[in-house]
Amino acid sequence: MNNSPFDRSKGAVAFNKYSVARGNLLLTVILTVINIVLSALNASVYLLFSASIPYIIASVGSGLMYDREFAAEMGVTEEMIPVIFTVLLIVGLVLTVPYFLCWLFSKKHYGWMIAALVLFSLDTLFLLFNFDISLILDLLIHAWVLYYLIMGVVNGARFCKAEAEAAAAEQAVRESTEGIPPEDDGSSVNETEAVSGTEDTDGADSLYTIETPEVRDSLPLRSAEQAAAGGEKVSVYVETVYRDRLHIVYRRVGKTDELVVNDSVYAEMPRAKTNCHMTAVVDGVTIDAGVANSSNIIAADGVVLAHTVRWL
Repeated sequence: MNNSPFDRSKGAVAFNKYSVARGNLLLTVILTVINIVLSALNASVYLLFSASIPYIIASVGSGLMYDREFAAEMGVTEEMIPVIFTVLLIVGLVLTVPYFLCWLFSKKHYGWMIAALVLFSLDTLFLLFNFDISLILDLLIHAWVLYYLIMGVVNGARFCKAEAEAAAAEQAVRESTEGIPPEDDGSSVNETEAVSGTEDTDGADSLYTIETPEVRDSLPLRSAEQAAAGGEKVSVYVETVYRDRLHIVYRRVGKTDELVVNDSVYAEMPRAKTNCHMTAVVDGVTIDAGVANSSNIIAADGVVLAHTVRWL
């Protein structure tokens, strides 16, 4: 299976979007817990991207603890205030646990993303039924999170379908390959495993093998020094050494991104802003360099060798 971060197949794209949805779910869990803690400390700060029901329950306890007039209106005695405050705080934290479990187990199956969508939909309905103009921004953020959870469910299903199709295709190839009859004369198969449709002299069935195409090395475009000789600003995104013989650099020269191997430029492209990459083959190694998932990445034969965060 190709694990290259630059794989843009349907399955890879769906998995990437699913991962983004899981990230938004985890962010919601973390910020909900932070809001509950801030409420318990009577801090006048509220962070968006938070579930409403756990926070409101905890904030009721904080109101009783820090506002004696509110406690008196609710008919709560001084002795009961600390107890109710503690209980409501714990209840608020416990109600965030299902969200965390949905995030944790959604790594294995997207069904847990469906559960998270149901939970957050109920939280959004609660917010709508208790709507106030001061909650408009919070409601918009809820719609944002709901969108990503829906996309998580959709792309989780797409990824599972793509995986199943890939597995079925691989199984079909394996079964067809296993059905190939061996040579009758005992001679070895051609080293290049070329496809042959001719019958042998004994009248046996035709022998079919898979041809392995030869991968040729890319030709360098120019030397790395020549590329930077024009006075343009040179910025190195990321660099690494592979197998002690390939010094690989992904860099920017002016408005152009370049893939440099052993002081020679092998590929170039306009300055990357979204997911894109360039490829070269050097010493039989397929080298990729580019941007994926907000990172500058160098990969060799589909394996990431080095990466840095791309902040802008």
